[in-house]
Amino acid sequence: MEMSRWIRVLCVCILFCWIAQPAVAFFDPGMVFSIALFSSKPGYQKTAQDFQNDGNFWKEKCTSMTALYNERLRAYVRNAADAQNVPVDMNSLENPSPRQRAYLMSTGFHAMDPTAAGYYENMMLACDNAQKSYSQALLLTKDDDYEQKAEIFEDGAGIYTTLGMPDQAQEVNDAAAVARAQDTASDFFALPLPGWLAVLGVLGGLFVLHRRKN
Repeated sequence: MEMSRWIRVLCVCILFCWIAQPAVAFFDPGMVFSIALFSSKPGYQKTAQDFQNDGNFWKEKCTSMTALYNERLRAYVRNAADAQNVPVDMNSLENPSPRQRAYLMSTGFHAMDPTAAGYYENMMLACDNAQKSYSQALLLTKDDDYEQKAEIFEDGAGIYTTLGMPDQAQEVNDAAAVARAQDTASDFFALPLPGWLAVLGVLGGLFVLHRRKN
């Protein structure tokens, strides 16, 4: 009887691990519960759209955790400036960059504010999960499905914006624009193209994008 009970417990644990994503264990109970409900399919059954949806889910967590963290970061800087009676430009910390965060950590920010340290861990895990989900979505997207590729790039760019990385966000947005240009160009062709023509099509997409920017 005792052996039978332990077998049932083991089966429940295996089922949970099969449904929920591994990174969930690092999050607070609310996140564990929400993702267990959200992930209705095991990874091997997911489509590109499923992974894109997962990415959007984690991007929302990334955005909310980053907002909470940045609020604590600005409060830390404001209090330190007041204590030393020195001026500080809070506008430069509206959306802190990785370098700014790293510098403030080196001053003991996380040691003095464990709550902020917890927000940071959850923020980075959520953002990393979003990026991995979007990458998997791209891998599963059909080569000629430029519309979905553009949507994934646009969704993914938001992560870099949230983390204070505007240059990287712009690069990903540019990739989305190229994909959309390719989608427009593909409407003119009904037959598969030889390899060299496909290369010319990519160059044509870049040319269209350049013309639009100018």
